[in-house]
Amino acid sequence: MTHALKRHALALAVAGTGLAMLAGCGGGGGTDAAPPVTQAAAPDASVALPVSLSGTVASGAPLAGATLKVYDATGALVCDTSTATDGSYACDLGTSPAAPFVLVATRDDERLVSMFAGARSSTVNVTPLTNLIAATLSSNGDPGQLVADLKTQPGRVDATRVQAAVDRVMTALKPLLDTLGTSADPITGRFAADGTGHDQLLDLLQVSIRPAGAQSNIEITVRTLPQSEGAAPVSVAFRSADTAVAALPASAVSSASLGVSGINVAQLVADLTARMTACYALPRAERVTDGSNPGSTVKAPACRSLFPGDDPSTFLSNGARVGPGAAFGGMFGDSVGTVFDRGLFEFRRVNGDYVVSYRWTAASGATDNDSIVATLDAATSRLRVTGNGYAYDARVRAFAQNRDLLNAPGFSSISTGYNVWIANRVDGSGNPVFAKVVVTTPRGNLLTYRPTAGLGWLALQKADGTLSGGPVLRLAGRWVDPSRTDHPRDKETGMVFVSPEFDDAAIRAIPDQSVWRLEFFHADPSVPNVVQTYRTLSRALTLDEVAASTFATLTPAARAGVIAESATYNALVWTDPAGGAEPNHATLSLEGGQDFWRVPSGALAPTSVSVFGRAPRINNVPGSGAAYSDSINVSTLSRQALIRCSRQSNADLHCDPTLRDQYARGSSINSIELWARSARQVEFSSIVATYVLQ
Repeated sequence: MTHALKRHALALAVAGTGLAMLAGCGGGGGTDAAPPVTQAAAPDASVALPVSLSGTVASGAPLAGATLKVYDATGALVCDTSTATDGSYACDLGTSPAAPFVLVATRDDERLVSMFAGARSSTVNVTPLTNLIAATLSSNGDPGQLVADLKTQPGRVDATRVQAAVDRVMTALKPLLDTLGTSADPITGRFAADGTGHDQLLDLLQVSIRPAGAQSNIEITVRTLPQSEGAAPVSVAFRSADTAVAALPASAVSSASLGVSGINVAQLVADLTARMTACYALPRAERVTDGSNPGSTVKAPACRSLFPGDDPSTFLSNGARVGPGAAFGGMFGDSVGTVFDRGLFEFRRVNGDYVVSYRWTAASGATDNDSIVATLDAATSRLRVTGNGYAYDARVRAFAQNRDLLNAPGFSSISTGYNVWIANRVDGSGNPVFAKVVVTTPRGNLLTYRPTAGLGWLALQKADGTLSGGPVLRLAGRWVDPSRTDHPRDKETGMVFVSPEFDDAAIRAIPDQSVWRLEFFHADPSVPNVVQTYRTLSRALTLDEVAASTFATLTPAARAGVIAESATYNALVWTDPAGGAEPNHATLSLEGGQDFWRVPSGALAPTSVSVFGRAPRINNVPGSGAAYSDSINVSTLSRQALIRCSRQSNADLHCDPTLRDQYARGSSINSIELWARSARQVEFSSIVATYVLQ
């Protein structure tokens, strides 16, 4: 790095029921004691009766400990309470409440909205279905907007509009409702979070609401048992302003296709995350045999019971077994008190296994989202984690990116697509294991991925046979500057866009659950090919949805520092040899310990930070060094990082040949990525780049 860069210490750079209105009265005593009929006790219409709302807050599993707020027609807060362990709540609104009402349940970053038009006591539930109904009633399709709408447009929550919205949803779900034998009104129907009736309905539905400017894009997916690995999901998609919604196909939601008769899936998942939490609550010495040292194994019964047959060796996921630095690596760490929650049943695999997403939170407060495959142990009626059983490390996720070109802001862009990430596996001699991987998209198109020297993942091959700069297949993109008439693909030639590109309507038509097939071809042709399939949890975002998203980014001070330090080469270059007083590491920090990046409200805090660049020039030819990438996982509480050089293969020259964790003199960085993933496993990538486009 330059001396100035080092001097400034800047180096680079997610209750029960409500009170019933009792109008009847009972009387005892003899005939002679009974009052005349004309004087029977009756409600006095001039006396205002107290009004209360109560119900259940749940998403299948109850939202225990959620904050529940009720707003009246003026937008005033008229109730502020918390939900019980079973998700129930009760709110006394007094004797003269100003209807209609909007209810907002919040737990951490999870928010659900409901509504009620009447000024009377009633059951009012708050669930993903009521949240969906709120989206169709709000002025811009965002359920959270409904509180603001009350102040200026209370008619949006009148009884007629609410009932019409409920009817649309019930019509769309009717085939599933008939199969489950439930017809409860999603807002006012009484139910318990016990895995039956309406609660089972919630267990089986995934509701996606994606704000996109003037309205939201909505998709309802039924978590059926697929008949084949590539089976299409059962879903219906529409927009929040649509006045009609297509019904689910009746043939696809039979009892057999649901495959969960008599099973309380939410309870099973909650039990699994509770057991994982109990395991991680133990001191490391009780959990494992030899700490984080190689060969350490799981010994605590509370931890071993997470796996089939109480045997952790049965677990295999994307090539990883249980062990230090591998699957369940945190079990071998010295931290205690990691909590696993937000467990959610996502879908079934063909063999009947369950895919479960969850959140983990370390004792420090750092958090992240992940998913895992589990099987139902018939003997104990408990889920045991198995992993996906795949030999190779790969994944397919929806991908949204904001690309900020510091030295050429007119070329900043946004894009959307899928990250088909395949680890660049090497053998004991440092040579690639794979010749290529052929990917079949959900539409049957074929993509080829190949290894390259400095990258830890396989790169997507372009139409001309050359390799792209990354693994992402982009469905669409556009410049941030609306006055530009060209397209990012014309300038960012390292990125791969489909042709023709998808417009927002075409992206909305993609189901959340889509299946991708990966076939691995080995460098040694005598090794048989291996096939792995991946089903996504969310579709790619539309460009309007990406534009409506908020991304982490550099702090103003870091931004200014990177611009200044990259002025000479349009890159950050190590100009000194490795081994000096200040190691050639990518130290993303500022003098005085100031934050290097920031996480605005609404953005996900990064859990991974990467640097991209090139190895030293060959024969002093600019841009001739091979591309590389280095990454480090970070806590969601972190705002700084230090990245050491990591050699990917024998042909990778960006690290110093002697001090291999330091960058070689002449290596450069042209991009920094702040990466996070949502609970729906959507990747949000914020790229800050120093290169200049013409």
